[in-house]
Amino acid sequence: MIKSLSRLNRYMTLKQIKKWEKTRKKGKKSYVLNGILLWGFPVSIMGEFLIRITKYGFTLDVFNKDDFFRSISVRIITFIIAGIFFGLYMWGSMERKYQKSFEENNKSIHK
Repeated sequence: MIKSLSRLNRYMTLKQIKKWEKTRKKGKKSYVLNGILLWGFPVSIMGEFLIRITKYGFTLDVFNKDDFFRSISVRIITFIIAGIFFGLYMWGSMERKYQKSFEENNKSIHK
């Protein structure tokens, strides 16, 4: 069962190939930066607010605590660094999947 599920994601569909080709044209740097700005940064800020709201409740004291700016700064920096590594990993993963799909597509055309 698990083997068959992993085979489902081995190749990209034609739609996914076209979408990845557009992403590839923008480059790896753009891909990683978009991931950080559109995912990492907002998630780090929301995470900090959720932790503080859970700890202090829905009051303005959430922002008045001495460690608020230090804590949110550390969280943002951590998510940016993690986002760089995750983005690079995902780029490599998508590239491998794209190459396999592209090769498989060429094989089926030339048969």
